[in-house]
Amino acid sequence: MSSVFLNVGQCGVQLGQAFWTLLQDRVDQDGERHPYATVDGHQRRVLVDTEPKVLANVRKQEQQRKGKKSSSSAAVKNQWAIRDENVLLSRRGRGANWAMGYSKAVEVARRPGGGPALLDDVLESVRREVERCDAFSGFVLTHSLSGGTGSGMGSHLVETLRDEYPLAMQLAVSVAPSLRGENPMQSYNSLLCLQHLQAYCDGVLLVENDLLVKCCQEERCSSQHRPMTTSARTFAAVTVEDLNRYLAEALAGLLLPTDSPDPKSRGWCIGLEPWELIRSVCPMPSLKLFTVDHTRQTHARSWSVIAEQLSRQHRLHHHSHQADIASPSISNILERTAAAQSQCVSLVAVARGARRAQSLTAELAAVEKTLLRGYRCAAWNPAAVDLWTAKTAGLPRSSTTLTVASNGSATSAPISEYLDRAERMFASGAFLHWYERYDCGREQFRDAFETARILLED
Repeated sequence: MSSVFLNVGQCGVQLGQAFWTLLQDRVDQDGERHPYATVDGHQRRVLVDTEPKVLANVRKQEQQRKGKKSSSSAAVKNQWAIRDENVLLSRRGRGANWAMGYSKAVEVARRPGGGPALLDDVLESVRREVERCDAFSGFVLTHSLSGGTGSGMGSHLVETLRDEYPLAMQLAVSVAPSLRGENPMQSYNSLLCLQHLQAYCDGVLLVENDLLVKCCQEERCSSQHRPMTTSARTFAAVTVEDLNRYLAEALAGLLLPTDSPDPKSRGWCIGLEPWELIRSVCPMPSLKLFTVDHTRQTHARSWSVIAEQLSRQHRLHHHSHQADIASPSISNILERTAAAQSQCVSLVAVARGARRAQSLTAELAAVEKTLLRGYRCAAWNPAAVDLWTAKTAGLPRSSTTLTVASNGSATSAPISEYLDRAERMFASGAFLHWYERYDCGREQFRDAFETARILLED
């Protein structure tokens, strides 16, 4: 199987670069061929943005990497290189406006003398990458729900790809904006984009920016052996690079080759992990949103202890987050689901580490029981927990990692907050003229609000 990765917008490109840099470091150290690369060693991904800064940084990093291998052969220098035709840039930004990003996807690309529409360029690059696949299976999209390119262009892209490749699976890694974000239209953008993701994607990994910051702060305090206090959080300031690195490590924990989904492939990984993940963690078409928790351990601890720590982290993060942002106007919805707070429909746990893979087999029942209790899995699902193992660690420098993707009510808090803010803005007519000039009418907003309410009810 083969997958094509799509990095859209500033957030999507930066996250994609962090993820592929992690894969590249692993390949450089282990010397193994990766199922997400082409036969000639190039990265199987397409980068799309409407501003040149981030793409210029990606090209600079690629040039620096090639410079380090200047003494090597041409084949080695081109290993894991990005194809120039897969780096696509438009004429102008999208003004942090979903409607502008969606409608301007048909704008001409930035080339001397003009050229075909940006969306046409993307589809052409995607077509070439799909034809290079030995057995194409689907797309993995990284983007943001807040920006104009990530949300608007991303929405148009998943809709078009569903028409062009109706049998291909689509997994979206969507970064939800901070509740204290600088974009006043981020609630509009998030709900309009979620409507398209719910309609056209098979699975959506929803990553809350605020929780991501908290995880990075806790990781830094832990590495410095400092208690996690308010003053420690201030001291443990994190950068955008830290956020991208942490999320890239979590994605690597889920998507890198494992031993479990491919029992009949005789040791050869064929890249089924993204699609087995969707089949396991999204058991019903209406429940497509899930979250991820990740930890890496350098000390020798039992898998049961690691699973208990990760479960406790999940509960603490989402309980405190929901309490912080609960809005009175949607309290009736949250009250009806109060008994199901942080309940989980299904989850996939991926345990990695060469020295610990055999010990997991002995602790399998205990780990499953710990995760069932810690994530409060639904009693009606007899196969709520799916455990995968991998002899090779997700990160070259870590000995043991545990990554859990869970589909539950943890995603309700940010959606409810976006819905509350958007409805109050919509009632006062705030910023609607910026959307109406790009043919995004009030009825489209009402449809997005209704989709969000259905997600909360489900």
